[in-house]
Amino acid sequence: MASRILPVSALLAGVALLLLGSGLLGTLLSVRAGLEGFSTTSIGLVMSAYFAGFLLGTRIAPEVIERVGHIRSFAIFAAVAACTSVLHPLSISVWSWALLRVVTGISIVGLFNVIESWLTVQADPASRGGLFAVYMIVNLVAMAAGQWLILASPVESFELFSIITVLFALSLVPVALTRLGQPDVTTVTAVPFRTVWTVAPVAIGGAFLSGIVMGGFWGMGPLFAQRVGLEQAGVALLMSLTIIGGAVMQLPIGHYSDRHDRRRVIGLTAAWGALLAAGTSLLLGYYQHALFPMMFLYGGFAFSIYPLCAAHLSDWLEADQLVDGSGWLLLMHGAGAALGPLAAGLFIGRAGEGSLPLFFGIVLLPLALFAAWHALPRRLDEELLEDQSSSFVPMVRTSPVVLELLAEEEEPEGGFIDPDAELDVEEGFIEDLGSYSPEAATEPGPPDSMPPGR
Repeated sequence: MASRILPVSALLAGVALLLLGSGLLGTLLSVRAGLEGFSTTSIGLVMSAYFAGFLLGTRIAPEVIERVGHIRSFAIFAAVAACTSVLHPLSISVWSWALLRVVTGISIVGLFNVIESWLTVQADPASRGGLFAVYMIVNLVAMAAGQWLILASPVESFELFSIITVLFALSLVPVALTRLGQPDVTTVTAVPFRTVWTVAPVAIGGAFLSGIVMGGFWGMGPLFAQRVGLEQAGVALLMSLTIIGGAVMQLPIGHYSDRHDRRRVIGLTAAWGALLAAGTSLLLGYYQHALFPMMFLYGGFAFSIYPLCAAHLSDWLEADQLVDGSGWLLLMHGAGAALGPLAAGLFIGRAGEGSLPLFFGIVLLPLALFAAWHALPRRLDEELLEDQSSSFVPMVRTSPVVLELLAEEEEPEGGFIDPDAELDVEEGFIEDLGSYSPEAATEPGPPDSMPPGR
């Protein structure tokens, strides 16, 4: 495995540096805005602006990459991200920060597009799953580690913004030094939104509502931790524990979903997330230390919803439709994430400083009911498993390009992945593709023939 990872280590190093800076910037701005006296609604607006920029970037980035190539595009986006980070302390106002967050969001998704399309080209079919797993580990570890950099200097100082600028600038170095050939820009099969909604409404609804809670967490989580009395170390611990919970629990939840109706699993995951979030709000007034284990568990369920939705959608799309179909999923998740911090800020302003977990629970409850309603038609387990032609993979929301890493591997020769295949955690992909039937292989199940309730 090491021999397969080494050639792309420069790209992975660039991602790690990028996410260290990005993870620190989001937490720093939320806490710093609170110290500057911004209202919760204003903070929500500022943090929502990042996800609005992220959405814009999914359309802008491919055009830039097609125009100037991958290395130059990475340099452009990294330079812009570095400039925006250092401009925050020079102009402290709601609207200037909101504008800077929009530009940062465009830049970050552009950097993700460059790295992920590059990794896709470099990965041969035998190493795609393992490379995808390593890439996701780098993402989660870097995001969790970035939270602790807030301890490097007082939040009120200029130094933390300087550290972020340095990290963004340094991410250029390994990518600029790589000797890997740049990939060609490719096109994908277009999939109408109507088709995606028809075949997997639970995936679309889940992506949108999970986007609201995840956007609320990233945007307002540090402020919530600060307002309930945690110091800088406590803020870092709470954020990183929630991220680690999401990393640890994705695999068992996802492996369980490979053997059951994925709609029911999404509903159960959302229900447990809502229950834990509501329980966190209730316990907060009596035992503050319960906040840490409760948010660890909550993160495990909340972080799992989006990849469950991606797996559910891929059950019903052909391999050449996966990237464009997942783009719609990312669009819905991003729209929810853009709405999340603003909605959470408005809710906190009315319900009180410690009500953020309660907001998460209120948002996740409709998802649990929606998924349960779509899973009402009772069918044999064997039929449900035959419907699920793909396997869950742990992931975080980056760009739709990353799904190309799995597109070839998830389409075994002539049939479906065996849901009973053993999951090799170390290598990060399904070892045994199992057997298939020629009848199943010749009936891909187009959208018009889908059974009701999908």
